[in-house]
Amino acid sequence: MAKASFYDPTRDFSCLDGSGTIPFSYVNDEYCDCQDGRFFYCTNAGHTPLNIPSSRVNDGVCDCCDASDEYASNANCVDTCRELGRAAREEAAKQREERLKGYQLRQSMIEDGRKKKKEAEGKIEELKKEKEEADAVRSEKEEIKKAAEEPEKLALEENQAFEAEKKAEAEAEEKRKDLAEARTAFVILDNNGDGILTVGELQSRQTFDTNRDGQVSMEEAKFYLKQEDSMTLEQFVTSGWLMVRPVYTMDKGMFIPPSTTPNPLDESLTPPPMFDEEDNYDAGEEEEEPEDFDSNLDPEDDFEDEAEDDYDHEDNAEDVAQENEQKEEEEPKYDEETQKLVDGQLLNFF
Repeated sequence: MAKASFYDPTRDFSCLDGSGTIPFSYVNDEYCDCQDGRFFYCTNAGHTPLNIPSSRVNDGVCDCCDASDEYASNANCVDTCRELGRAAREEAAKQREERLKGYQLRQSMIEDGRKKKKEAEGKIEELKKEKEEADAVRSEKEEIKKAAEEPEKLALEENQAFEAEKKAEAEAEEKRKDLAEARTAFVILDNNGDGILTVGELQSRQTFDTNRDGQVSMEEAKFYLKQEDSMTLEQFVTSGWLMVRPVYTMDKGMFIPPSTTPNPLDESLTPPPMFDEEDNYDAGEEEEEPEDFDSNLDPEDDFEDEAEDDYDHEDNAEDVAQENEQKEEEEPKYDEETQKLVDGQLLNFF
């Protein structure tokens, strides 16, 4: 159909490849006048035009529905283009109708999509506004919470700072006490007061008899001086005191000064007299009986009172014994390394 304009019987025919122009009577005359003349054009009026190879012209087979390709073969071809065209047009109309339906469906879906998109955009805008409102409310509440918690936070920080300061002061005080104790111990152990603590001075202290054989050997003394022959006060405070402190403190804690309080269980103590013999007793005179003396008193009552007094003494004695045992069990607490050293000393002692 697109090339039908080239086949106009009223004018010359122009070769489709542009190789030349020939009289229209030369068209389809079984002679190739054009270089691309291998095709035969079927007009097929009422139907679709068709190009067929020239070799199929007048071959006894009706290739063109208008029978124009068998014009000299006596093939008795019948022009069927109108019937075929009608069927093709009906099929084309059916296809157009289906395409139209498809187009309408497509447009409907597009419109529905646009509508849903618009609804979604509106919903998104609503959600954005709700989010902005929620964010504003949350920010306001956070500000209120922050304002309410600020005093508590400041108080907590002040308390923490105070506790840290107290802890630092306590540690400093403990360090100062330990340093003072170390200096005091050095002065005590430095027998000649020359500011140098020697092996001989430690050997003079039974405290450092590690193996409890009755004497302090040079090896034992050097152990506490960190294998040195002597130590200055500064060396003792920085390193030697760590070794000496366990046994020095233990020995110091084991020393219990004599008590000046009389022991109620000590029978050697004579109770004070109930009266003055020189003032109230005369061998030549009879002792006058006290006016308030009741002859009706039961001697067993006195015995019971004396028994109760004995029980009270026994209870007091038990309390004293328990207190002494508790004091002996209590030991100063040290760091892990020092505690191991103390335990070793106790094992060697026993």
